[in-house]
Amino acid sequence: VYCAGIGAQNPNLNDDIEINTIFTNVTGFARILIYSYNYFKVRNKGHIVTISSLAGIRPLRQSPAYSATKRYQIHYTSCLAQKANNEKLPLKFTTIVPGFIRTDMLKHKYPFTTSMEKGTRLIYNAIELKRRYTTIPGKWRWVEIIWRAIPNSIWEKIW
Repeated sequence: VYCAGIGAQNPNLNDDIEINTIFTNVTGFARILIYSYNYFKVRNKGHIVTISSLAGIRPLRQSPAYSATKRYQIHYTSCLAQKANNEKLPLKFTTIVPGFIRTDMLKHKYPFTTSMEKGTRLIYNAIELKRRYTTIPGKWRWVEIIWRAIPNSIWEKIW
């Protein structure tokens, strides 16, 4: 289960914040997933779980590196699932895309925030059910559907 990362709102585009976020959320993430994939490949079984973020669904100007790296995680996990399928490996992949969960990382008050207890339970259930991809909690699925429907030309002007 990969559930790690850093991120911050970065309205001034501070170089250190962007680079540290990219290094942690992309390089660290990729190293863990590469190791895990190869480990499970040798054993011919395994379940790789990535906990990303709803921030990876659409670009967010407030946190460019965080948003982009969370998108990378979602996409990279899909690439590995495709690779395992092509190699006929019995590996399972779960990508969990949570909305706002009250953790120490959440510094601001946001709508639809979920308690740590409920978020943990939803994540656990998704892993147990071996869901390939899920957005939690359920109300965020509607947000994701709406966000995906907005054309980039409009999104870039309103968000």
